[in-house]
Amino acid sequence: MASPIIASSTDSSLDDLCRAAFDGEPWQCTPELVRNFYRSFHRFLLGPSFASALRRVSQRAFYSSPPLLFDVYRAIADTMQDARESVGAPNEASIARGTSSLERLRTVDIAGEDDALAILALGQTLAAHDLLTNCNGCVLIMRYSLSCAEPWYGRLARDASLDPITTSTVFWDIVCCLVRGQMPVVKPQVREEGAVDRLAGLCTTMLPILYDLAVALNKASAARTGGAEAETTSFRNIEAMLRAWTPTPPENFDKRYTEVERLRMRAQASMYRSAALLVAHRAMHEFGTADDIARAHANHILHELSTHEELLGPDLCLRHIGFPLFTVAVEVPELSSSLLHKIDLLDVAPTARQQMGALVDYVWAQRNSGFRGYLHQLVQRGPTFVAVP
Repeated sequence: MASPIIASSTDSSLDDLCRAAFDGEPWQCTPELVRNFYRSFHRFLLGPSFASALRRVSQRAFYSSPPLLFDVYRAIADTMQDARESVGAPNEASIARGTSSLERLRTVDIAGEDDALAILALGQTLAAHDLLTNCNGCVLIMRYSLSCAEPWYGRLARDASLDPITTSTVFWDIVCCLVRGQMPVVKPQVREEGAVDRLAGLCTTMLPILYDLAVALNKASAARTGGAEAETTSFRNIEAMLRAWTPTPPENFDKRYTEVERLRMRAQASMYRSAALLVAHRAMHEFGTADDIARAHANHILHELSTHEELLGPDLCLRHIGFPLFTVAVEVPELSSSLLHKIDLLDVAPTARQQMGALVDYVWAQRNSGFRGYLHQLVQRGPTFVAVP
């Protein structure tokens, strides 16, 4: 795929495409360019310290296959600009670029690691674009791109510079699986303690545990669908691993990241652990049983939320805590609506927020009608929605 495309383009034409896609000279990384990039895409980052790495790896993926990525990069940039300017309806040109990019994803062939990186970048960006616009296929897009790149994932995961594309995609997939009871596409590979990600933050070393939880949940779902009892030993083992897990900040954590970023990452890590414990608990206990323990996990998430919101002040917010807040919304009815408005990413994805709200309302309608079962069963039956990290 990529090599013939690159071979057919001159260096100058590639550079022209890159200038258009990234609003600057190829491979330049001036403070102003990074600030502009962060201003455009801050919703997908825990803070400005992550902007340079994402911009750099996005350019690397772009040069692997410029024609494959140009349309989707322009589409997401235009969509984020519309969001900043509070433009209501999706940009028709942006939608058209997204549609053409989706067709490329469907028909592309992968010949090696560079192609696999480009496909992951395409899938991740196209999924984000869909989330912000039509919101009717972003999870399928993301999982399809992961499945296409899966044979090369192990080699890509060994390169830390690719984390803004590889780790964040795997993270989002696992979050969706924890809500839906599906099997994750790939098993995450964590190179070392102390790694942080633009979306997952300090939760990167928790990813293998979250993966195991998703796998156990998928097996339990399959067993119950077949009329059998689901075994609980794996969930109890996972609970023990989650309780033993602690975030491991990298060296020079205080110098590499701002105080706001550090607060966001610590809050996110604590909230994700409690959310995972809540999911494990609910995998063993139907709605209406052992509700006090579920409420205790939810209350811990709410405590972390209020504590860190106070530390951040009124002008800043936590980021990428959509999964923990969703788990609370289906346990604490009096807060379900207000919590969804604390998911920062959904401020620019109103359709996604409406869909999530409809699903939460459906869950509570079922619970209040006496439903005795599991969350993933209601998610599978209820209105379409997208789980966000």
